[in-house]
Amino acid sequence: MTSNLKLPTVEEACLARESGRQLAAAIGQSGVVRVQVNDDLAEISVPVSAMRLLVAGLAHMAAGDAVELRSFPADLTIPQAAEILHVSPAYVRELRDRGELAFREVRGRMRVQLAEVLVYLETDRVLRKSAVDELTRFSQETSQGY
Repeated sequence: MTSNLKLPTVEEACLARESGRQLAAAIGQSGVVRVQVNDDLAEISVPVSAMRLLVAGLAHMAAGDAVELRSFPADLTIPQAAEILHVSPAYVRELRDRGELAFREVRGRMRVQLAEVLVYLETDRVLRKSAVDELTRFSQETSQGY
């Protein structure tokens, strides 16, 4: 896969800042955003989730960062799952072996569903937050605040 990754110009960063601000203000709570394309008044419906991705990308461009959109299949390979989890493929295999991630074999290859990885990430986030909250509570109770 070739990358179209490039840093935004100063003009692009300024335009990204302004358009991102306007889009963020225009996104409502409904599931769809109506967007006017060009000056011919043609409108298209865009999912709010896609508009939020666009707003996030524009914010990065406004900060001078390069932006690349990635997609992942519903069934992930071990390296793809490792990339999403920010761990090594060996650790993903450990999670599989411990039964913390359910894998299945597809054409002789191990696959894990993206939905399963996302649930694991959220569960891990909740557990980590709980641990931090407990440490904070303990620190406050023992007057060892930081």
